Amino acid sequence: MSRFLFLTWDGGGNVPPAVGIAAELHGRGHAVRFLGHEGNRPAMAAATMPFRSFDHALPFTSRVVNGPERMVEVFNDAGVAGDLLIEANREPTDVVVIDPLMLAALAAAHGSGLTYVPLVHFFYSYLRDSWLRAPFGHVAEQRGYAPYDALDDAPLTLVASLAALDPAGRADLPGNAVHCGPVLACPAPRDLGALPPTLLISLSTYNFPGQTEAMQTLLDAAAELPARVVVTTGPVIKRADLRLPDGIEVHDYLDHDTVMPHATAVLTHGGMGYAREYDV
Repeated sequence: MSRFLFLTWDGGGNVPPAVGIAAELHGRGHAVRFLGHEGNRPAMAAATMPFRSFDHALPFTSRVVNGPERMVEVFNDAGVAGDLLIEANREPTDVVVIDPLMLAALAAAHGSGLTYVPLVHFFYSYLRDSWLRAPFGHVAEQRGYAPYDALDDAPLTLVASLAALDPAGRADLPGNAVHCGPVLACPAPRDLGALPPTLLISLSTYNFPGQTEAMQTLLDAAAELPARVVVTTGPVIKRADLRLPDGIEVHDYLDHDTVMPHATAVLTHGGMGYAREYDV
């Protein structure tokens, strides 16, 4: 048995792949636990994952709009790095599975001698060629976190997407990077052509600016469609802020695993963490 510590943050699509991998490891007899923001607690409770929240991290929640300057500090939060080292020493830890957006924590794992595995929950090419070249990575470099070295020196980097879709999958990857594919539960086969027209509209659980306005545009466009229209608003869009056309089915929350097998089309912001490959 190995002991895995997952370090995450209160984002959105970053959480389901980590939980899915942790559940698989647990099912194989390994010990798993999570460290993250307090906002991660409900998801961890729902997944019955052992969880501790950060003690020294900057206050943060994805339920409010956070500007770029704030996110630069969250991803380069030395308090998170310190909490990672404390937790790894508090309880025996063989492997740290770490969200690579948490750059200070990634550097701490790299410099401490811990065995760590970055879990990339979007395209690897975007992480290396775009995101790390934005202010997030620039600030990390200025603070001595050396994110490229931390990625390159990891014994393994898991990329939870398809190599055929990721531009990095068609280029020379570092030897430690492996596309493990989407982390999801595959549905039973079914004939989409035999299903009645059903449209699912669902945007992000992360509070992106302008998301309520985007949802209203989609609702207005879907109002006259000859189809069942199912909408999930999530935790950041409020029903009271929407004009709801007649006949549209609106839920604050709906398990997508229960509705996507019956959907013939999906309108979404494109987040990779909760998307399911249902051939829609």
